[in-house]
Amino acid sequence: MPLDGTLYEDEVLLLLRSAQERIRKPENWCKGLLWQTSLSGTRQWCAFGTVYDGREVSFLQMREATNLLNRAAMEMGHVKVGQVLALVNLNNSTDHPTVMVMFDRAIELREAEIRAEVLA
Repeated sequence: MPLDGTLYEDEVLLLLRSAQERIRKPENWCKGLLWQTSLSGTRQWCAFGTVYDGREVSFLQMREATNLLNRAAMEMGHVKVGQVLALVNLNNSTDHPTVMVMFDRAIELREAEIRAEVLA
């Protein structure tokens, strides 16, 4: 970490940020499917699908990003029933602003992990 407190960004943090940015507009987000093309031709992703669709990162990085999103979803009251079900449950049972909050929290969790690693 530089002396000014700026965090170094790792691939997982970059993945979370780019996945969130991909669905920042509500018209680019969907429920019930990993991804789809709307009738108007707009590509849409669910919170889980945006992490996995067309990414040039390792499976381990995608899994870590998914784990952070699951942790965030569980903190928000969505029970984990399986590897990704808390994340998918939140995506499919809430609204777009709530999904954005989940991403914000997952990003905060990863930033805290990076700070802890740097200070260790």
